[in-house]
Amino acid sequence: MKLYSIISSSSGNCSLITDGKVNILVDCGMSGKRATENLEKLAVSPNRLNAIFVTHEHIDHTKGVGILARKYNIPVFATHGTHINSDFGKVSDELINEVSPDITYDVSGIGVTPFSISHDASDPCGYIFDNGKKRIAIATDTGIITQGILSRLSGCHS
Repeated sequence: MKLYSIISSSSGNCSLITDGKVNILVDCGMSGKRATENLEKLAVSPNRLNAIFVTHEHIDHTKGVGILARKYNIPVFATHGTHINSDFGKVSDELINEVSPDITYDVSGIGVTPFSISHDASDPCGYIFDNGKKRIAIATDTGIITQGILSRLSGCHS
């Protein structure tokens, strides 16, 4: 399992978690066209994305989420607060999945566990990705690193 940071700045954030078969996008704060171009540079077609997990509702994390979800029928996962405060556009209800911190969700054999973080958003979270061999964490825009966050990150490889 590998982590690729596709873009990370105040103008956009997007990461890819992949084991070569399962492809999970974390945030998509760029246009759908730009996301597609960047994914193809990594030899991942957007129609091979299994899921998009959203950390929080700010546009630099969500700009292309709805576009990719609609065009490629990709499930979107976000906390309730992130979901209701995001503008994903006309994404069908069947594609939206609300997640809760500390509950693990299975995406084709990769366990994804959201955890709460500190940020000026309605219900922000980070994610732990675990395939039984490797643990990878993503915690963007974290205002304060708490002991709880540190304990979640314990044992992660990236």
